[in-house]
Amino acid sequence: MKTKPLSRIPRYSTSLILMSGMALSTLAQQPDFPILKNNGVPEGPPAEVLPQNPIAHLQIQNLYGVIQSLEKLAKAAAPQKALPPQIGGLLNLESPVLAILGMRMQRDPFTIEEVGDQFGLDPQGTISVSLYLGDPRRFFVISLPLANPAAISAMIQHGLRPEVFEEIPLGQKTAIRLRLPQGAPIQHDLYIVCSDRQAYVCGDRSLALQIQNLPEDKRLNGDAMMGPVLNVVSNGDLSLTINTSGVSPLLTPLKMLRNVPKEAFKQQRAVLLSQMPAQQREMIEKQVKMQFKVRNLDEFADYVESFAFATYDELFDLLTESSGVCDGVSLALDVDASFPSAAFYLHSDRFDPEKSDSAISIDEVRRALSVIPGRVESISVSGKQPLLKRSEVLGSWLERVNTQLAERGLTQPVIKGLQEFHNQKKLAQPIEAKADWILSTRAVVNPLPAIEDAESLMAYGAALQSEFRGPIFRKINVIPNQDVTFLEQTFREAFEAETGNEALFFEKVIRQPKREGFFSKVNRLFTDSEPKGVTRLTVEKAYITRSGFFGYNQHELINRKILLAKNSDGFLVYHQATQDDQWLTGMDSMKKQSMSPAMEKLLNQLPAGVNSICLNRVLQEFPKALKWLEGLEGLIHKDFERYLKQVKAIAATTEDLKAAEVRIRELETPPLVFSLNRDPETSEIYGLAPGFISFPRNRILPLVNKVFASYKADSDKVGGGIGYSKTHPGTLEVKYIQSTEGITSLIRNVGNSVFEQLLGSQEQQMKLMSAIRNPRDFSSKTKKEIIVRNPVWEFIPLQGSFNRAPRAQAVPKAYSAPSPKAPIPPRSPEATSNQIDLSAYYNASLKDVWHEGGLPGNHLREFPEGLPNLGDIVFDARGIIQLNGQGPMQATHVRFPETVNGILINQTASHIHFLHATGWNSPEGTRIGSYVVHFENGSTETIPIVYGEHVRDWWTPSEMGGQPEVVWKGHNEATRDDFVHVYKSSWNNPSADQVIKSIDYHSSMEVSAPYLIGITVD
Repeated sequence: MKTKPLSRIPRYSTSLILMSGMALSTLAQQPDFPILKNNGVPEGPPAEVLPQNPIAHLQIQNLYGVIQSLEKLAKAAAPQKALPPQIGGLLNLESPVLAILGMRMQRDPFTIEEVGDQFGLDPQGTISVSLYLGDPRRFFVISLPLANPAAISAMIQHGLRPEVFEEIPLGQKTAIRLRLPQGAPIQHDLYIVCSDRQAYVCGDRSLALQIQNLPEDKRLNGDAMMGPVLNVVSNGDLSLTINTSGVSPLLTPLKMLRNVPKEAFKQQRAVLLSQMPAQQREMIEKQVKMQFKVRNLDEFADYVESFAFATYDELFDLLTESSGVCDGVSLALDVDASFPSAAFYLHSDRFDPEKSDSAISIDEVRRALSVIPGRVESISVSGKQPLLKRSEVLGSWLERVNTQLAERGLTQPVIKGLQEFHNQKKLAQPIEAKADWILSTRAVVNPLPAIEDAESLMAYGAALQSEFRGPIFRKINVIPNQDVTFLEQTFREAFEAETGNEALFFEKVIRQPKREGFFSKVNRLFTDSEPKGVTRLTVEKAYITRSGFFGYNQHELINRKILLAKNSDGFLVYHQATQDDQWLTGMDSMKKQSMSPAMEKLLNQLPAGVNSICLNRVLQEFPKALKWLEGLEGLIHKDFERYLKQVKAIAATTEDLKAAEVRIRELETPPLVFSLNRDPETSEIYGLAPGFISFPRNRILPLVNKVFASYKADSDKVGGGIGYSKTHPGTLEVKYIQSTEGITSLIRNVGNSVFEQLLGSQEQQMKLMSAIRNPRDFSSKTKKEIIVRNPVWEFIPLQGSFNRAPRAQAVPKAYSAPSPKAPIPPRSPEATSNQIDLSAYYNASLKDVWHEGGLPGNHLREFPEGLPNLGDIVFDARGIIQLNGQGPMQATHVRFPETVNGILINQTASHIHFLHATGWNSPEGTRIGSYVVHFENGSTETIPIVYGEHVRDWWTPSEMGGQPEVVWKGHNEATRDDFVHVYKSSWNNPSADQVIKSIDYHSSMEVSAPYLIGITVD
């Protein structure tokens, strides 16, 4: 196993590691403190040991399992090809967390057993925190899984440094008494009692005694509420349960005070009426007698009191009853690497599977999905709801009002009539209470025109306008074991109930027959047959006047809903109509696809007996959206290219710029052309888009879509989330499960593709930069080069469009001066004058990442410093002379020199050998620099540096062969599995008898930036 990368992990000085080190050193000596041991506590998990009736219980199971799931998730998402070697190597280990912890403490990765030995706690055990009724600072128990009692004892002693840490008698057994130092959050005594595998830290002595001595039926798993709850949530990695059943006893004193507000109300009424001045009372009494038809003010107060007391009693009972309904709530989290979930549980004896929504057959749902054409990715399913019932709250309130009125000898026909109407009205059962279950999804009923078929942006907009026939998507409903008559019958029953209830209301409440008013309300239902077995149902609620105006006999106001329905393979499929109703008519002929693998995986996560389902997948639509954006970008480019071609054709026919402008203005200008520009120096014609983005330019979206291609291939198989509800006896479960496979696949595939296709080499980076950037973009110079401006964009000002703040004005890029960061080694005493001393000219060390701002880890640290023999030539190689070029200008933060003059030679030579390379590549045959040789007699010779003949990019694969001569290759962190190379080239001196005084080193400022490591003459 390679540990070298791990040795570079930053040092994290954690208190955990410090305490562990103290514990280890202490264990080597005879301890002077008590060691945790079995104090007679029963063995078993905390639920079998803790006392009953906690008000809250938090439990974490297998902490190491949670860490492993998170590690697995990180490994699945990691784009390995784009990661630095240190991180990539770390993720390749079985457990990165144990590796990091072990390397910091013992220079070798930990095993899970060693973690328990070192820290004393079992990372695969159960941790819990329980709160009991009382002061939360005292009435708590923390349960910790033990692996090495001696180690945890040492950590307590030397890590916490308690004031008291001693063994004491506790009843007939023993315990550890612990008092934390001054300033700790807890200042009272703590008591620790243990079994062989579990330690219980108790905030109060009584809790420790209970843990040791309680009979089995008084422990937590025997709790009437908490026992069953823990069985339900036990599968969660983390669960929290709050016991609200203890609230019910607290309501008893509240119920005893029920009549206090009513007595106070009566007293205030008596005082208010007795103290009211006679004249004011007489005036108010006249008003209420006239408006409310009462005999006097006292009778009016009786009515107010009756309604107020009935409402108060109803709200009081509703509040107290609902407070006692819920026994508790739970939250459970499952940190699974592929399908993590969160579940919410509501516990009450009122939850009964027989009285809730009916269970859904998952197999039937799968069969229903096969009926719908296309690929369905989002659904909601609900089981049959219980039959609709009359409101118990409203009925109870009406009964209370009548009772209060009767107690005061009052009658109110309207209230009596409302009660009779409420008890006798017809209830029309909705579809949800009649169907076995209902599945709803979305289907594309009006697809958009294909953007790739459009000739221009204007043409595409016109196609959208002409072909837009309503919503793109429509909600589709599927019901099993029903046909079209089911819908018709449901609507007719609703109409019948509405008509009957309206007549009943007039009879019981208004107490007179319904009269014809200015308008009549009519419910209507029409059914019509459509092609391909489709039925059109038209549901109308019409308001018809008895007479008309403006020469008309009647007027109608119609609210209409149109449904299209069809029977298909034992299912009723229906949706609300659109203006073009081709979807359902052509459903049988449309292509049907099997369920996506990702959706099948999500459905497989459901347990049996669920009452509702909600499934959604979103990420698979991302590549489709990018593809549409690529088409949109293509239309924009097509518009610009066509327009510029027309403009250039006009410009080619005349030299009169003004005359050309007149003809240009007659052209149809594409909507996204902001202006037409001309470069005065080159006479090049170009365009600007809004935002001062110049055209022509490279397209970006094809590069982006290419990056997402690998994810698109997987998108059908992964991703999505599913939620469900399920009623258990005494518990309502609501759970959401998320598939992480989609997001991890997206991060992994896109990250790897970005590195492989866009950022893996300097050439790719330069290509990406050239695609994204155009030198004219956002340049204030372009404003001065406008010759024709699109009137559509006249509202965009030319002044102040850039550089809104003075500090944002064209600030040159900040470059740093090059200099060696690592020290240059001294020249070897064995070096001769043949090996030219370049010490005075080095601007980088071989150990530096000297292209600052470029790729991290890009250096020559493996290069043999000193006097290496490379290509049969010995060089003095201790540093680098880097020259500038367009590559480093764009990609780095260092401004290298374009020329280094006066490299001293001062000797004759027949040959000059150069050890060199270049950063960034150029086309083969490009002259990227030169060496100018100065002779003592004043003559010069120029030695060109030609890309592909003398040097290449130091990242260029050696498999290319041919010139230039590779004399060394090695690795660095940036190259990963590839090599970097250094080349040798030699020059035959035609003036071998002349003394060479010096050599100048020049860059031609092409993309490639040459660098020199050594010069040797002979």
